[in-house]
Amino acid sequence: MLIFSQFYEQREWCAEQGLQAAILQMKTGEGKSIVIAMMAIYTVKHLGKRVHVLENNEGLLERDYRTNAPSYERFDIVSDFGADGLKNGDAKVVYCLKKQAAYD
Repeated sequence: MLIFSQFYEQREWCAEQGLQAAILQMKTGEGKSIVIAMMAIYTVKHLGKRVHVLENNEGLLERDYRTNAPSYERFDIVSDFGADGLKNGDAKVVYCLKKQAAYD
């Protein structure tokens, strides 16, 4: 989470250095789901952007949404789930399958 926030906060310097992306790798069981939730909260609250959390596995997607929805509520962030959630203009964090997401 700290790497992500620093990369974003220093985006102009990173661009000058030719850095366009930050890629982080975590092993199974190291907390990817909670890091994603923290990044979503940061992105909504600090950057004012909407977040789509994409997953291929429907079971993991639903599990992660149910686990993290209370955290979003604590930060007064409306979250939603699935293809219908993408249409919910009030939802700032939407968990959906990759095949449901619309790409610009």
